[in-house]
Amino acid sequence: MATPFWALLMATLAVAANMAGQIMAYRLLRAEGKLFKSQIAGTLLGGLVLALLLISGPDASLSADVVTADALLYAAFCYVYFHWNNMGETARRIRMLRELAAAPEGLTFEEMVQRYSAQEILERRLERLSAAGQISETDGRLVLTSRTVLLSARLVGLAKQIIFGGRSELDEHDHITL
Repeated sequence: MATPFWALLMATLAVAANMAGQIMAYRLLRAEGKLFKSQIAGTLLGGLVLALLLISGPDASLSADVVTADALLYAAFCYVYFHWNNMGETARRIRMLRELAAAPEGLTFEEMVQRYSAQEILERRLERLSAAGQISETDGRLVLTSRTVLLSARLVGLAKQIIFGGRSELDEHDHITL
């Protein structure tokens, strides 16, 4: 039977591998969408490290409770880490603060409105989706070309539904197949 210390240490080592793997992948990737891809790489590396520790640790006869606890702890970390990373990239408040910090004399309200018009925000998001290969334009119409982010959104929606109850915002689009 694994000691509580070893069980916690295994999850901690998996988290450290996740973070190190994500950082290395982010620095090595040159393409658009590298944040998401690096997070996937880090998650997979950390999951592999956890699996290896679980099957080859000091006690090969781990109880189902330890395996379940470590897997849930690691999954919870991955969820929080993913959103923590994305907050700095996608939150408008963070972006506004960065832009104001980069403007020594400040920006006028009109300059901020110009930078944050609804059209500009939509264009930026569509550019990111296109650069990441999630959408493309065909005959003047935007079409879905990859379902990886949609699958992630579905999984986050499912996690919200399980944790908080209620329906996900994507439930109204149940006709979408992944």
